[in-house]
Amino acid sequence: MEGWGLVPSYGPSWFVLAYVAACLCLSVALVFRRVFRRSMFCTSYVLLAVMGVVVWVAPVNLGVSPLIVCAPLSLAVVARWEPAAWGAVALLLGLLGVFIAPTHRMPAPSYGLDAVMVLVMAGTYVWCTGRRRVALDYDRRLVEQHDVMVLEAAAAQDRARAEERSRIARELHDVVAHSLTVVNVQAATALAVGDPAGERTALETIRGVSRQALAETRSVVHMLRTTETMDVSGELRTIPVVADQVRAAGVQVACDLPDVAELGRWQEQWPVAVRLAVVRIVQESLTNVLRHGGKQASLTLGVDGSRVTLQVSNPLRADEPPHPPGFGLVGMRERVDLLGGSFAAGAVGERFLVTATIPVSQEVR
Repeated sequence: MEGWGLVPSYGPSWFVLAYVAACLCLSVALVFRRVFRRSMFCTSYVLLAVMGVVVWVAPVNLGVSPLIVCAPLSLAVVARWEPAAWGAVALLLGLLGVFIAPTHRMPAPSYGLDAVMVLVMAGTYVWCTGRRRVALDYDRRLVEQHDVMVLEAAAAQDRARAEERSRIARELHDVVAHSLTVVNVQAATALAVGDPAGERTALETIRGVSRQALAETRSVVHMLRTTETMDVSGELRTIPVVADQVRAAGVQVACDLPDVAELGRWQEQWPVAVRLAVVRIVQESLTNVLRHGGKQASLTLGVDGSRVTLQVSNPLRADEPPHPPGFGLVGMRERVDLLGGSFAAGAVGERFLVTATIPVSQEVR
């Protein structure tokens, strides 16, 4: 607009047309200065140099307003978005242009304009490079946070895998250990007795236990192969059945249990994790009695307020040889700890006592 305003005064002379063309090209370069930053910066500075030459050689005063406006804008883009070398070169060329620019050809010359332009160019450079440093520092922190998050995610994934392996190990151990122990004891009894009636009873027990073990194993495998959440043997009404299986194997089990109706109410009210823990602890504790050759055991299950208390005890055998440590007690303790309860197992006087106290309303941690 400023260029075209010179046409009525000086006509379509060469210097006016050159000035107008330089203004138009500068306008286009400034429009695309953020899209093609380096090329538009070079184009703008070349056009500014051409305009300076036109103003110098023109026989009339054309003004230098485009030089004052466009130079800081071109500098700002490269100093803000390009590497530091581009900003430094743009500042040096801009300062050089200030000192050789024909500012004396302005319609109203100002002797302090050179100093103002130096301050404007220097201030633009400092402000844009400062913003660039802040942006680079922010990007660096983002990269560092991303790396930390990747490491934390990998660690969390490893922990999740370890917890899942432990959970699978507990389920398989509890299912297989109990069933195979009962089967082994029943088979040994049948072979030792040699009575057809006793053998039939032992085989019927083996068939029932193996059927239950297969069903539980299928449930575990199904849970691993699908995304469904399944109740793996969390049926409280199977506790008397477990006690009967151990009795059939030759252990006298004294039970202090609620009736079937009460177990059914607990089955409906308790979380599945609590039910599963109770069943597994009973199953593993009685299996340990059977495995170590015990002949007597007592089982007590009750509720005290909002906590379920479970106790399994058996007399210690003086002639029992030491056994290598297994994973049964470890699995029971892990189950109780996950539910926020307390677990203890060890010799108390002349008996081996397993005690577990679990909050009924506690969620799995």
